Amino acid sequence: MPSVTDPGHETSVGVLSGSQTISVDTRVDSISLASKSTITISGDVTLYVDGDIHISGKAMIDIPIGSALTIYASGTIHMAGQGIVNQNAKPENLIIYGTDGFSNAHFSGQAAFYGAIYAPEADFNFSGQEDIFGSIICNTVDITGQGNIHYDEHLKNIGSGTVSGFNIISWKNL
Repeated sequence: MPSVTDPGHETSVGVLSGSQTISVDTRVDSISLASKSTITISGDVTLYVDGDIHISGKAMIDIPIGSALTIYASGTIHMAGQGIVNQNAKPENLIIYGTDGFSNAHFSGQAAFYGAIYAPEADFNFSGQEDIFGSIICNTVDITGQGNIHYDEHLKNIGSGTVSGFNIISWKNL
């Protein structure tokens, strides 16, 4: 599978933390949300994250109805608690691309994840009761606890260029 190159050229605004609204494409060093911090996405936004993404407690990235988020992640992702809340409940409104530096992600908690993840070199671990609605293209997936993956067929028609569409080509239950 082709790797993803970060297409952004913006200058980083530093670490993204605390409650705020983002309505323009933004490059950040990392995302660190804890307690009840909320990043609200307004409109169609792309985040270029040069480091890690860490969301814990009741903190979240909120994607309201009518908005969409694309993330180019270069570090690791650790999401617990609320994580990324896609109020549209449409996986095509949250796409996470793992670039060459992206190696692993751990999702835990109970909130449902609606999104598409393309990170062909990364290892993913899902624990707790989190259900995934969308698609995951990665190196390995480890699901512990009571989580499930539900593929959304609408994803086969999204994207362009090197990475286009998310379609099931194989499945193996272990």
